[in-house]
Amino acid sequence: MKATKYVKKTICAILTAGLLAGCLTGCGQKEVVFEGPEDKSCTTYTIPKGTTKIGDGAFEGCENLTSIEIPKSVREIGDNAFSGCINLTDVEIPSKVTEIGEYAFAWCSGLTDIEIPGRVTKIGEGAFGACESLTSVEIPDKVTEIEAYTFAQCGNLQSVKIPDSVTVIGEQSFSLCTSLMSIEIPDSVTEIGLGAFFTCTSLTDIEIPDGVPEISSYTFSGCENLTNVELPTSVTKIGENAFYECTSLMSIDIPANVTEIGPAAFWGCDSLTSIKVPQGLDITYADIPDSAVITYY
Repeated sequence: MKATKYVKKTICAILTAGLLAGCLTGCGQKEVVFEGPEDKSCTTYTIPKGTTKIGDGAFEGCENLTSIEIPKSVREIGDNAFSGCINLTDVEIPSKVTEIGEYAFAWCSGLTDIEIPGRVTKIGEGAFGACESLTSVEIPDKVTEIEAYTFAQCGNLQSVKIPDSVTVIGEQSFSLCTSLMSIEIPDSVTEIGLGAFFTCTSLTDIEIPDGVPEISSYTFSGCENLTNVELPTSVTKIGENAFYECTSLMSIDIPANVTEIGPAAFWGCDSLTSIKVPQGLDITYADIPDSAVITYY
């Protein structure tokens, strides 16, 4: 058979070990989805060669799975693909992958290390949420948004590298990352979502880039070891409970362009001794402690 005839054939396969749905055509490779193993109690698994996508929920809840071999052909990892694989300790994501779906590796509590390929442009909501053993992560420079809950409840996460391509840090994206001591937010970021660093109890200092217009509600709430915050002149609003129970925060300068401070923004900031506030700004409901010296400028 001539090669030209061979490549024009449409090849579809159903494998006995799992279901492979999709087609390969001579006009180019179409999506070939691996939908998951028939035996959800498997401890190791090799995904068939030629697969281009690991389907939504393919290995969801495979609690016995300890290792997985993903073929180089895979370009996308679907939503919840490995969520709840609590004994999965190591995953090598192929270099062709461009998208990691929502909650793809959520609750993989044994996962200690992950290398996200440079071609990845999208990391879905909650993709690595509750990966309690994950200690460090580097986000590729093609990603523009860290979506909501992406690394929430990664209690051992100590190091995160955010590239200059990122413009949005989403809602609760790093909430309850209790081991995160510092994080460098690039100047490209223009939005930090609600509760982004909620209860990051080891965080000691942070610098907000110029261009961020709002410190959203609960952004640093419960960051009990936060001692230093630098707010840029671009900030015009500080949301409710933004610094709630930041019990180690000693001083803060409110930028001149701020026109609103939400209720309980500084409630429980018991170490706050000095705060500079622009003239005319209403701080009635900000719950600034009585011990703090308020200087208007």
